Amino acid sequence: MPALVTSSSSAMTTEQQAGQSLTITVAKGSLKLQGVNGLRAGRIKLAVKGKPAPVSIVSFARGYTVRDMAKDYAASNKGDMKALKRAIANTTWHGGLMTGSTGTIVLPRAGTYTALVMANRIMAPTTFRVGPVKASKAPSVDATIKARKGMKWGGASHLPTRGTLKFKNADDQPHFAVLQQVQEGTTMEQVMEGLQSEEEPAWLLPAWAQTDTLSPGRQMTMDYELPAGQYVLLCFFPDPKMKGMPHAMMGMVKMIHVM
Repeated sequence: MPALVTSSSSAMTTEQQAGQSLTITVAKGSLKLQGVNGLRAGRIKLAVKGKPAPVSIVSFARGYTVRDMAKDYAASNKGDMKALKRAIANTTWHGGLMTGSTGTIVLPRAGTYTALVMANRIMAPTTFRVGPVKASKAPSVDATIKARKGMKWGGASHLPTRGTLKFKNADDQPHFAVLQQVQEGTTMEQVMEGLQSEEEPAWLLPAWAQTDTLSPGRQMTMDYELPAGQYVLLCFFPDPKMKGMPHAMMGMVKMIHVM
């Protein structure tokens, strides 16, 4: 399966409306968090800077630790589906962003959260605490996409070239959203064939944007700026019931037009 997300993102930042902010800078082997002093639960404006990486905000069930998650994540990457199920059962993903992106996440209650990088392994876990919920106005959004039950996407089929996208997980398992530009006229059949090929598809174009993972019932926003054209919406979260098969290979694919 080719890497459908290239190393050069077109995602840019736009103004958000949230009363609290958290800035995460990805450094070599660490995450630097700015804005955690006095931070309270609720809606938080998130900005990720520094070295290229996907940053996740998670919380864990009582008795389950980031060390447990790292162990289970490593085992799941080697085909251990019991480890993947255990990680999913004990981890809540509250969203996150790629470096160079801004948006909002919602931390539902006071307590301890962890920022980390999920790549080939769990890296740079950094714990922080938030106080009681602080009410804040939800940002205005230009479009909404939903992960739905049955490995389906719902919501908008057309997006403006620049704006704020709301991502909502209405399914019963974790998902993340990848918007990948493709050549005009690319079909669903071509995408599914490309996902199963070891060669990079000829229809793949450079522009893309990506959220991080959301657990069921969670939502976030992502600011973006993308060139006009055709995009494919995908999720690559592994399914433990299908031996770790990425959701996109199970048909969680939708065509989107940016215009």
